[in-house]
Amino acid sequence: MLCEFSVTQKGESHIKHDLPCQDHSDSFAVPATGEPKYVAAIVADGVGSEEYSDKGSKSAVDVVSKCLKGRLASTESHDHMLDVIEDAFEEALDAALDMADDMQEPFTKFATTLTVAVFDGRTLWYGHAGDDGIVAMRRDGTYGMVTERHEGDLANSVVPFGSRRWQFGEEADVASCVLMTDGILDYCVKDQLEGNRVKLPFLKPLLYAVLETVDEVQTARADWDEFLMASRDEGQADGDTVVRTVFRDLVRDDLSIALLSNPEAVANLPAYSFDLDAWNADSDYYEAAREEGLAELDRVRLEEDSEYRERVRLGKERHPRQGRQLRSSSMEGVAPATDAKHDSAMPVPLGVPAKREAQAREASAPCSLGDQGGGEWPQVLADGACVVVRGIGIIGDAIEDAVQEMFKKT
Repeated sequence: MLCEFSVTQKGESHIKHDLPCQDHSDSFAVPATGEPKYVAAIVADGVGSEEYSDKGSKSAVDVVSKCLKGRLASTESHDHMLDVIEDAFEEALDAALDMADDMQEPFTKFATTLTVAVFDGRTLWYGHAGDDGIVAMRRDGTYGMVTERHEGDLANSVVPFGSRRWQFGEEADVASCVLMTDGILDYCVKDQLEGNRVKLPFLKPLLYAVLETVDEVQTARADWDEFLMASRDEGQADGDTVVRTVFRDLVRDDLSIALLSNPEAVANLPAYSFDLDAWNADSDYYEAAREEGLAELDRVRLEEDSEYRERVRLGKERHPRQGRQLRSSSMEGVAPATDAKHDSAMPVPLGVPAKREAQAREASAPCSLGDQGGGEWPQVLADGACVVVRGIGIIGDAIEDAVQEMFKKT
């Protein structure tokens, strides 16, 4: 028996302001009755600052789900599984473009991420776009994130599904895997600078769960739904009030998580092991490296920028402590899982279909910063990869020009 489930929850600010959840997810077995041949899961996270991103993420999940259910039911060979997933991506993109046409809105307002996985109990096939991710547990007990975070060069930016920067791949000898949108992923998987280290204790109840009956799967899903939605609670211990910090105190974003698992393979995994001391030592090392790098950046700026030096002296400015400034460092020896046809190491050529050019040009209308505050900034359209950053659609080489225009207006 293969098993699957997914959970999606609205974040605190969306609940408070009665805004729609921008995450959507789905999971299912094929065939739906009897012994499944495949299980599949889909997660999507609408870009927070885009007006209709909740519609974009829902459409992506619904279209991919429908496409995969139809194609997997008739698939006799694994040889073209990645083609099946890629076709589903294309159908989802066409649907999103049609939705933008029908609503007469710029396509970038529907920006979303999209991550898809299909599992037959041993081989995991996936398609991915954006800053979500998949963590896989292999049958030999090794584990790791098999996807890449597609983030922009600017802070808080993401390369969304509509940019066509898609990653496809497969992993052999998998026992279980978890798909996560960034609300959960960023909590338990460190960034590329730290080698995408996975904090296994958080995911252990999923990756190591032996769920052999429908009731056990439903109970596990309910347990995770309850755990992820829990807010801070208080209790009494020895007369003192004890406040227990729970997950939603730490993560306030919309979130989605999905499990695909082969219980028989999971039951035969090597004994669970996680070296917390080594994890903490590595964390200290990376924190020191960030501080050292930032200190060097600050030293150079102090030497070369007299105006900045004077502002620091007067206490009007201090160096920002943001590790993202070191993101240019590459991870040597870390290669994404690819095959000859679907090579994720090289971005797929980008752009919009010719029939959509006119509609895409219309996306140059002003785009609100939304929750980020401020006024409206122009979107920039050109050839290349689309990066959505704080509500601004930025394309390829136009990034620097757009940023300069932003600062001129402040």
